[in-house]
Amino acid sequence: MMGLITLESELSGAMLGPALIKGLDKVIHFLIFGVLGWLMARGFSNSSKAYVRRNFSWLIILVAFSFAVLDEVHQSMIPGRSPDVWDWIADVSGIVIFMFWYKKRYPVKN
Repeated sequence: MMGLITLESELSGAMLGPALIKGLDKVIHFLIFGVLGWLMARGFSNSSKAYVRRNFSWLIILVAFSFAVLDEVHQSMIPGRSPDVWDWIADVSGIVIFMFWYKKRYPVKN
């Protein structure tokens, strides 16, 4: 998922076209990074390492939040793209909500 997000970030602003609905990009950020949070929760909560299973929420916050920051920094280097704190907020909101949704749906077995 991180690879797909990085590939999409490589697209220039001209290739993405104009935003059809104001704020739709934030919804897309929320959903894409939400899927990332869900997949990370699934992977970390099923780890063979007890430490990872017990602390998977903090690991996701560390790794995924850092990746979201790096994604915004990466976009600053792409013509026609720019970093946006609101995109980052949508990213981390998606990560956290989907992660907690996963935790509620599939409680971790220690």
